[in-house]
Amino acid sequence: NQYSALDLSGKAVEAPWMRAWPGHALWHCVNNPAAREGYLNYVKDQVDQGVKDLQRDDPTMNYHATRWGACFCKHCMDGFRAYLAEYAPVDVLRRYEIEDPSAFDYAEYLRGRNAPVGDDFAKYPEDDLKRLFIAFQEQSTIEFHRWWRRELNDYAGRHVSVSSNNGAHDFGPIHSLFDCYIGELSYSRAQPETLHDIARQVERLGKGQTVTMPLRRDAEETREWIDTTRRTIATVYALGMHIEAPWDTYLPVRDAARPPRYFGKPEDYSDLFAMVRARATLLDGYEAAAANGGLIDEDRWTAETTPVTVWSASTRVVAFTRALPGKADAPIVVHLVDWSKSPQPFTVSLNPDARFAGRPLDISLVTPKPYDRQRHVAAFETGEYASLVEETSLAAGHVTTCQVPPLRPWGLLVLRPLAGREGIWPPRFAAVDHQGAPAVRLLSPEPGATLRFTTDGSDPGADSPVYGEPIPMESCREIRARSYQGGRASPASVLGHLPAVGQGAKSLLANGDFSQGTDNWRRVVSRPA
Repeated sequence: NQYSALDLSGKAVEAPWMRAWPGHALWHCVNNPAAREGYLNYVKDQVDQGVKDLQRDDPTMNYHATRWGACFCKHCMDGFRAYLAEYAPVDVLRRYEIEDPSAFDYAEYLRGRNAPVGDDFAKYPEDDLKRLFIAFQEQSTIEFHRWWRRELNDYAGRHVSVSSNNGAHDFGPIHSLFDCYIGELSYSRAQPETLHDIARQVERLGKGQTVTMPLRRDAEETREWIDTTRRTIATVYALGMHIEAPWDTYLPVRDAARPPRYFGKPEDYSDLFAMVRARATLLDGYEAAAANGGLIDEDRWTAETTPVTVWSASTRVVAFTRALPGKADAPIVVHLVDWSKSPQPFTVSLNPDARFAGRPLDISLVTPKPYDRQRHVAAFETGEYASLVEETSLAAGHVTTCQVPPLRPWGLLVLRPLAGREGIWPPRFAAVDHQGAPAVRLLSPEPGATLRFTTDGSDPGADSPVYGEPIPMESCREIRARSYQGGRASPASVLGHLPAVGQGAKSLLANGDFSQGTDNWRRVVSRPA
């Protein structure tokens, strides 16, 4: 108890998820002088042993402990008295009949009102005093981290980099004190949309984010979980973040006496990490330019201006376009990840105006080869990983659409500029709403060109209909289009993987049946009102 956060009864508290573990994992109080000294001596010893960087798990400390009814030790009560004297509004002190904050004991006040102890303290009404107490514990935690990091840097004579476990979702004032994040990713948050939101958040903060594999709570390792982990690995790299290899990783399995560790099999994951090594030059230094697909909310581009549009019947293919800043001729890389259970071919539409100053393209697709133990061992020993991926040419020239084969689950669409050549750009496609229904808009990279199209699978000719307004997607399975200008015709753009429309909710009443099952659903837990 001499170092731990204490509840109202004076009992040391433990984090709920640690209580089933053997032994005790008591919660350190940031206001306890002896605990602070012990903590500082510990991290100094780490530096003495040659440690360069540190990871701080559960950095919310006293602030987090307020959920379990802590900390009410004498050091916290002394600190809270000083906090009230400095920050409590006069009308709040008057309302609670606190004439002298320096003589007020919040723990005694709560005990006199039979406030619940431990976890049940969360049910105690959040009145002004409780809100001030929580704010005090948050400020105490912030001050503690600033103090020990400052002391440690002075001791080491350098900046000691420290990451925090933010759970890949907490970007609040406590976590913002740390250099970067290494967070445990919950299974429910392993979705492309959520991962995209995380990446945008850390981008705004100017920090880096590493995540674990999606942490399942069931002991059984299923094929579905392995596939979700594979999609997460691909998406995390596609977003410019990092992911720990699924190896020796803590699993929060329900009711486990000893938390199990997960050791992934090479045949399940090695092909993806091999592609990272084999094509590191297409990842290192690249920054986000655009995102498309699924339910991703992209605010940097409109449907008409976005560099890349994904057309897939499953609506679960996502594309993350990345480029090297300041290097106009460097390849642009579009990370394509298929989150569907049954991958199918799909179409990518490209905007010539958004890259390489409208120059023609060479388009190829890089994918990992299936795992082969002998080849992977040889690559590891030699450091040569190029043989573990395959690069396939898809198209070249004035191209605005290309067809992509099924991905399991990841491919790199590599766009390289070609030397200028004569030619005319074909139309490209944008998804829009027209008269209240999904439709396809044809856009011309050639000013003044006439656009002609077909929807019956035949190539458009000089007598085909002239495009005038968006083409309804309903009952339309393929669109082909050409640009005509000055007696010249472009190659045909082919949109062959239109998403099915008109098959949304079958019924909100009869059995709650949806045609897409629970795709794109996320488990959300909110606090009681």
